[in-house]
Amino acid sequence: MTANARQRAIVDALAPRTAPMSSESLAEALGVSARTLYRDLIALRRAGVPILVRAGVGVRLVGDVADRSRRDGLVELEVTARGRELVKADPRLAVVPGDEASSLKVHGPREAVRDLALVAAGDVVVVGPDKLRREVRARARAAAKAHKNG
Repeated sequence: MTANARQRAIVDALAPRTAPMSSESLAEALGVSARTLYRDLIALRRAGVPILVRAGVGVRLVGDVADRSRRDGLVELEVTARGRELVKADPRLAVVPGDEASSLKVHGPREAVRDLALVAAGDVVVVGPDKLRREVRARARAAAKAHKNG
């Protein structure tokens, strides 16, 4: 597993939790050593992900990212360079750190992702979850049909 994949897995593991997770449990769940986990936590904090690490207590997300994660869930997008900038400019969306050029994982209200995917068609495409992807495609087809008939 690459460092970026591990860091996304850390955020995914911590996102739905309200209580801290022990670093031992998190490292075991990821199949890595405690040292590798701590290096990844440092990298995430440097990237701006609000993670709280307390000795004897555990690890948890704090603030806006944690709240959005529990409320809205994770959405995976395929994006162009313009799409990446549009996503980052939307204050309703929190981007999960990663350096993949054509894909992003974001936490945010489904409506915000749906609106952005419809407005920036071609620059932002929903990959998952499947239900949201199907909904965006159906709305895009309906909008195209209305435009053609109108």
